[in-house]
Amino acid sequence: MADRRVDPTRRKSRAFPGRLWIAAGTIALVGFILRPLGSYFGRELRYTGIAVIALGLVVAVVAWLGERWSQAKDREGRE
Repeated sequence: MADRRVDPTRRKSRAFPGRLWIAAGTIALVGFILRPLGSYFGRELRYTGIAVIALGLVVAVVAWLGERWSQAKDREGRE
């Protein structure tokens, strides 16, 4: 008979970086919306927008690292 062993899917570990990518995009979008509003409502809002964009970039880097870690973990499991 054929070998019916099936490798389990790693949906949980792959969902985490995906959610982080969505969060990074949303955070950066909010930052890009806040920046032009600063010209109407004050400089503080503009600086807040710049800080929010930087936070979105940090979350994107964490998502990238999580994705790389997940891929490396999958390769180890296959060997």
